[in-house]
Amino acid sequence: MSFSMNPLALASSIWDEVVSGVWQREFGSHPTPPELHHYAKLPAVLGIIENQCFWSKSLADQEDSTELSHGIGWMQDELERRLPLGLPFFAKAVLEEIPAFLKSRKSWTFITCFCDEDASDYHWKRFGNFRLTLPFSSSIEYGLQSSAWGSERWYQPVIYDHTEQGRIVSESVDAILRAIQRFTVGDPGGPWIQSMAKECARDAGQLLLVLLAGFKNKIYEAEKEWRLVTTPKFAIASSAPKMSDEGFARAILQNPRRIELKLPSRNDQYGRWMRPGLPFTKVKQYPKVFSSTAHEEIRNLMSKHDFVDVECS
Repeated sequence: MSFSMNPLALASSIWDEVVSGVWQREFGSHPTPPELHHYAKLPAVLGIIENQCFWSKSLADQEDSTELSHGIGWMQDELERRLPLGLPFFAKAVLEEIPAFLKSRKSWTFITCFCDEDASDYHWKRFGNFRLTLPFSSSIEYGLQSSAWGSERWYQPVIYDHTEQGRIVSESVDAILRAIQRFTVGDPGGPWIQSMAKECARDAGQLLLVLLAGFKNKIYEAEKEWRLVTTPKFAIASSAPKMSDEGFARAILQNPRRIELKLPSRNDQYGRWMRPGLPFTKVKQYPKVFSSTAHEEIRNLMSKHDFVDVECS
């Protein structure tokens, strides 16, 4: 029987299976905190105020190079385990291509780190003496956004439990295989099959990397981290996927590879343009090492930019 597939239906099904299924069940349904907090040192806080933005660093430029390899290692092991199990030719070809896309898309996946601990000695000592706070609901509704043309945003808790990580990896591969089985028929043949497998693996790999960006080794469990994951707009089943990257690339800064996330600009009640506000509503200094000089420096900088509605203590 000759091979046939519906690329758009297949790509949409992979999205539904992985996002509406696995991501929503494992990340999206997690109880959300009322506030998110970003702990930082004084120079970083002053930079955030001056530029009205958070940095979001590429997964390929994280200080701990083992952080992402932890999740990718889980996924590669699972894919290798599946390959000898008598999969249909096309499904096997897709799974073989996914690891290459996981590696190549690391530099196009950006994370900003938060936590839901509002008075944590651990975070103040490890990450800095200042805590910036933003309401979780408004961070979703109004959104920290990149200036890039077209992007996807995912707020998700970090998962530290290895058993849970293994289940998510297994379920996501199952989800991809179900979608392939549903929208492919017959026995593949011809040189074009490999290019079709690469297109499918690209779509799957982008989605899997969002899941893996939410994994961290259990030794870091005390961080209780939440992440905002930002990627270029997914080019699902697109014949020109590079167009999405090209639009996004204009916003990428280098050394380290990063993007800036700001609140969107808006108009006032008279239709006049207003610059974006600060991406946080409160700044608090670690009470045990309070510095009046640092406190005054922050207040002066906020006053300079007319940010008078931010609570500073």
